[in-house]
Amino acid sequence: MMKGYLIWILILLSLAPIVRAQEVEQTPEVTPDVDETSQVAKAWYTIQRDTYLVGELVHLKLILQMPSKGVNLVTWPELPLDWPPFEILALGELTDTVDGDFRQFEQSITAVVWQPGTHVTPDTFIAYQIEGDEVFNLPVLPVTVIVPTVLDGVDFNMRPYQPPFALFFISPLVILTGGIGVVYSVRRLKKYRNRPRPVPEQILTPLENAIKQLLDISRLKLPVATLYAAVADCLRSYIYIRFEIAAPDMTTGELLTILETNLYFPERLLRELHHLLEHADLVKFARAQPSPSAGERLLKVARAWLERVEAAYAVADGEESA
Repeated sequence: MMKGYLIWILILLSLAPIVRAQEVEQTPEVTPDVDETSQVAKAWYTIQRDTYLVGELVHLKLILQMPSKGVNLVTWPELPLDWPPFEILALGELTDTVDGDFRQFEQSITAVVWQPGTHVTPDTFIAYQIEGDEVFNLPVLPVTVIVPTVLDGVDFNMRPYQPPFALFFISPLVILTGGIGVVYSVRRLKKYRNRPRPVPEQILTPLENAIKQLLDISRLKLPVATLYAAVADCLRSYIYIRFEIAAPDMTTGELLTILETNLYFPERLLRELHHLLEHADLVKFARAQPSPSAGERLLKVARAWLERVEAAYAVADGEESA
């Protein structure tokens, strides 16, 4: 009996090193590699809310957080004004704050979005360096901006029209009143025949008509926001009369595309028109507040643009006739 126990003990002692070897071999497989550089710095965008209207000011903030010692900022991203799908209006100063073991950089961004939909901030990278190590490009965590369309919730289903109703009875009072009106109109017509006819108004050219509208706007002393909208309507009316383009019914982007592709508008005049209409849209839709003196400058710039357009097309008409 004792010999049997001794044999089993010897067998277990011989198997113990094999079990330990298997445990040692499996230990590295369950321990993941840790990238120490991924936890050194982090960057992200912040936003006040996630839903904005078309043309409404969007306030973003770019933040970088990193240790205050041993890590250096190499390159801060230079965001362009045209930052699709955003258009940047203003960039704040870059601030550097140290709080204990952490250092934080911040920059505010004011932008607008002109297209409805769900938009994500473009890819952005910040370069930093750990002392004695290579330079790392850190991706900035994006944010999503939702711009709903104004057509959401509109019912486009066709419905039958209401049939017209018929009058089966006409009151004698109505007939009598109509007869008296006809007699009165005939008598007044005879009376006015002997009066001298007024001189017909002189037909104004599109340029003269637009300049007259600008003068009327200037005399009314309108608030600056109302003046911006009136000047934009005057320019659109001029384009409609001069070039037979339905400018009052188009957005600024659609109008500029039509002028560029169909009329081969000079590039400088297109840029100036885009600048005028874009500022008017910001005042109207984004509720921007221009200075009181901006209204007079806008009237002068709009009139100068009208005169340059007529001068450009007068030269073109002269070359074609020659």
